[in-house]
This record gives sequence, C-alpha cells and structure tokens, in this order.
Amino acid sequence: MDQLLLDDAPYLREALCVTYASGLDVPGLIRAFGGDPTATMSRHDLGDLLRRYHHTEVPVALLIAEIGTWQIGFEVNGYQGSRTEVLRRAAAGGKALSVH
Repeated sequence: MDQLLLDDAPYLREALCVTYASGLDVPGLIRAFGGDPTATMSRHDLGDLLRRYHHTEVPVALLIAEIGTWQIGFEVNGYQGSRTEVLRRAAAGGKALSVH
C-alpha cells in the first residue's frame, strides 16, 4: 500500500477491507457500494474529517485508487466489499476480489 496513503490515513493500519474491481469506472465502483458518485470529497478532506474520530468510531468511508484498469476501494469501516451482493455489483462487466 502507498506509504503516503498510510501517512495521511493512519487509521488504515488497524484494519480495512480492500476490494479490487475491473470492468467499471470510479463512479461505477461507488454505486456498487451503494454510494452516490456526486457526493464525494478529496482524500485530504476525507482525512481531515476522519481524524476527528477514534479508529473504533470512524464512520463508513470508501477511498478509491485507480491502477491501470483496476479500481481499488479501501474501506475504513463497514466492510461492504465482503458482502456477496456488493461484490457481484463490483464484478459486473469484469472481475472483483475483496480482502479483509
């Protein structure tokens, strides 16, 4: 994992769910998780928001990185990527894998 990401988001060192998906774009991955692609914020703004919480109380959030044709979702809390119905939506038109 990107060291800068860990520096910006130390709460990710505790536990997280990582979902890899190919065959869809960033808005598609957000929708697969039940989110609204128009209601996003920058990683910096999200980091500022999440730093206000103890790692056991962090609200559900999805950080997304893109590597080649793969979208990678990092979940701070919620672990939606491990749910069968979310993983099926993430795999639509391609492949998906989720690891907690």
